[in-house]
Amino acid sequence: MHWRPAQNTVLALSVVTAVLLALAGNLATNTVQNMPSWWRWAIWIVLVVVAGAALFLERMKAHRTAPVGPLLDAEKFLVAAVRREWVDEALLRGVFDPAPLPVRFHTTRRRDVGDHAASVLGDERLRPLRRARARLTGDVTGILAAFRSVPTRRLVVLGEAGSGKSVLAVLLTKALLEDRDPDEPVPVLLPLASWNPDDHLHTWLKRRLADDHPALTEKFGADVVERLVDEQRILPVLDGLDELEPDVRVEALRKINQALAEDKANIVITCRANEFEQAVKCLGNVVSGAAVVELEPVPRDTALAFLGSDAENGRWRLVADKISADEHGPLAHALGNPLMISLARAIYRPGTRSAEDPDTLVTATDPRADLLAGFIGGAYRADIPTAGPAKRRWSPASAQRWLSFLATEVAATDAKDFAWWQLRDRVPRTARIAFVALGCAAVMLPVFRIDLALVVTAVCALGVGLPRRGPEPMRLRIRFGLGRRRLESVVAGLGLGVVIGGVTRSIEGVLICGALGVVAGLLAGSVTYDEPDGAVTARSVLLADRAGSVRTGWLLAAAAGLAMWLASPDTPVLAVVSAVLVFFLRWLALVTAFVYIAGYQLARQIWLGFGTEVAVLVSLGIAGAVAALVWLMTSRPNALAMTAWTQWVLLTRVWYPLTGRLPWALPAFLADAHRRGVLQQVGSRYQFRHLALLDHLATTSERDHP
Repeated sequence: MHWRPAQNTVLALSVVTAVLLALAGNLATNTVQNMPSWWRWAIWIVLVVVAGAALFLERMKAHRTAPVGPLLDAEKFLVAAVRREWVDEALLRGVFDPAPLPVRFHTTRRRDVGDHAASVLGDERLRPLRRARARLTGDVTGILAAFRSVPTRRLVVLGEAGSGKSVLAVLLTKALLEDRDPDEPVPVLLPLASWNPDDHLHTWLKRRLADDHPALTEKFGADVVERLVDEQRILPVLDGLDELEPDVRVEALRKINQALAEDKANIVITCRANEFEQAVKCLGNVVSGAAVVELEPVPRDTALAFLGSDAENGRWRLVADKISADEHGPLAHALGNPLMISLARAIYRPGTRSAEDPDTLVTATDPRADLLAGFIGGAYRADIPTAGPAKRRWSPASAQRWLSFLATEVAATDAKDFAWWQLRDRVPRTARIAFVALGCAAVMLPVFRIDLALVVTAVCALGVGLPRRGPEPMRLRIRFGLGRRRLESVVAGLGLGVVIGGVTRSIEGVLICGALGVVAGLLAGSVTYDEPDGAVTARSVLLADRAGSVRTGWLLAAAAGLAMWLASPDTPVLAVVSAVLVFFLRWLALVTAFVYIAGYQLARQIWLGFGTEVAVLVSLGIAGAVAALVWLMTSRPNALAMTAWTQWVLLTRVWYPLTGRLPWALPAFLADAHRRGVLQQVGSRYQFRHLALLDHLATTSERDHP
């Protein structure tokens, strides 16, 4: 973390704002007395100006450009991060268990889906050698050599559903990382389901890189991601074009060609064959300069060898006989598909404690549906070790029910993945409002005036419950200690607090402002915006947001509780309740109470000095300010009211288990489903193992719960 002059300016203004806010609040409630009348108005004006300046500089800080080291260092860092991510994910997906299934590929025989040979080969003089040079063939273990034999380094991989396109993309990414020349771009595997083609391809790539690898911007500057993409140092491996809607798919192809026309970038795309062919026909154009290969069905002997028929002394003999007798039947078709082969291996492998036998496939009318239906049971009967101190095991029936609910929720969205913080968005709005309202009312009504309690309860409930989307996880860490910067921040806060409190000409004012200045300085000096070097996962993001939420929450709660205790030392319960509210609801509760109290006192003074009519107008203005605050809170995702972690704990992890839709130990359940191969993880987001499994579970849920 590099501390910069701009951050010192923001720190100073933030401390001044915190101190002035406390002082103005005490003035509004008549806690501080014996002060010249003109000072009241001066402090209010300065408060508004300083707060606006702090917010403006904080916003500008988000666009800062830090000194950037050599781009080569950023590439090395990204290579290590991506390799860690996909080696671990490949192991969890069972790609190397015991070895990759040797699925073969060949140059597609489909007409008009690939570019002219001269464009692919990059030299018009090679046109006579079209057939000899443009033909690509091999199996997935040789995909790296096939890719490098294409001069344009642009490849489209086609195949049927479950044919192994995603596994090939993982193997190619891993091979490129392990055998990478310094001049080659860094391969980054991304699911296309999260792309809205209204955005430029490069814009989306930059956003995903920044989200999945936030340590890049901290270590090498805010513009490093933009430079990596703009200077063609990224090789996008785009998986799952077919997961986009048909009209969106056509637009995505158009945007990909637009991006490729702007530079000579490399690219890899995977898609189902029929969907790609239809999209090309609708667009009237192919992927510029790309070779197109298609995956082949798995031969009978290869499939049975992978399932372990030899080692199990003929356990699959009846299945082999059935396939030999009916080579074009449903069982032969199912076990020619890599996805179905991997499901069969998971269901019928030794050690699953399953009473089922692969012979049941021989009599199945729809072996593919039976394999999809049996996969969850087989996965949860397997003896998979559970990480962490809590050893939990979920029954196949419960896992099936919970995963079906998740599949239904995911299928209802455009993206085919989900993140833990987004589950809050699917909690009914009325439930969100009711949860917060009940909590606030239960805490505030016994100790605060009823009008203040009702106003704060209403604003907080609406501010948290109305937004359609919740806040994103925090990207900060809290580091305590006696470092020089922290000591400087505390001393600066104390000094400013004492100076500003001194103008009140009272011991109370000096104590309140000085104490709040110390807390504000400690908070500003302890917050850093760096990120861990490890791979970004759902768990790492959850733990980071929890740490940031708890630690900043305690500091803010301490400031609010201290201010309330100094203002009302005879009623310590007010300080405790204020601290609890600010810990969970953050600035929304604090600012709402402040605006209401200040507005109430201001309207009262105007009523006494100018009459009822003016007081009514001022009261209406205050009501408008509160309404504007609620609108600000509900118009976009934010963390003014609750962080992603607090909403996750108080809403997601209460509502879903109470209604029986998800388990109480939800993080452990998601991590366990990932280890069992039911879910996959890309960065901090989860996906179901395959779109076919997602559709099957969603359909099952809708059929059981219409």
